[in-house]
Amino acid sequence: MTTATTTMTDDLKLVMSLHENPTLLPEDHLQNSLYQILTTTAVITVVHLVLLATFTVVAGKKEQTGKGKSGSVDFWKASYQATNLLINLGLGCFGIYIVFFNFPSEVAISEKIEGNESWSIFADLQIGYQLWAIPIGIFFVNETTTMLCHHVSVIITASLAAFFMNGFRYYIPFFFGVIEISSVPLSIMNTFKNNKSWIDKYPGMYATVRVTFAVMFLITRVILWLPRIIDFLRICMVMIWTSESDTCRIVLGMTAAAASVLTSMQLLWARKIVEGLIKMSKKKPAAKKE
Repeated sequence: MTTATTTMTDDLKLVMSLHENPTLLPEDHLQNSLYQILTTTAVITVVHLVLLATFTVVAGKKEQTGKGKSGSVDFWKASYQATNLLINLGLGCFGIYIVFFNFPSEVAISEKIEGNESWSIFADLQIGYQLWAIPIGIFFVNETTTMLCHHVSVIITASLAAFFMNGFRYYIPFFFGVIEISSVPLSIMNTFKNNKSWIDKYPGMYATVRVTFAVMFLITRVILWLPRIIDFLRICMVMIWTSESDTCRIVLGMTAAAASVLTSMQLLWARKIVEGLIKMSKKKPAAKKE
């Protein structure tokens, strides 16, 4: 047999051996994950309410002095985006630290599937984050169906890493950490969109934020994302194919489906971003008034 064939056979044996692992992580780990998820949701809720109250007070003072006007929907959107910015910045920096400065260069295929329990913190934080975002998105900021679907898909994929022994935690510092850094300029860009006068007042800054978001999105969520998600799905399919457990097949099947949905969304958004960049490049600068 060739070296490649031997390697594939060895990898297959390693994957098959992992089916002997317990389905769930130890009970104490599960309890800790549930605690971290609920704590994350509670902390984010408090931060959001503090920002909401701050923006309401500031806007109220501006209205009294005739420098602005209030509007509850704007307050909710502004505080929602500010909260997202803080969370995305924290998760992004945490992920970058792990992936680019504290990450193993080469690992066996089994280590991509089991182990790395300490990195489940990324899954716990993401689940807590999404549990806050879903009700706020539905009841207060009128998020799109696509974004709500995105939140649910993240919960499904993160649950594998948070609760299951074969949780593929090797990938989550990137999937649930690094890519969030691209959402920081997105939050700033959305703030501009909700304050149209800012776009007219600071067109150069708005253009810079748009380009920064586009570049960061394409790098993290397309260029760096695709080889990792393909590797994840490949190994996930092997686990499903070699498993005799219906529970394993269902859990991994749902995770693979949710990951595929997230990837499809990101590729769709990437296409729109590229189209937007092309339009920006073709747009003629406004003529200066004499």
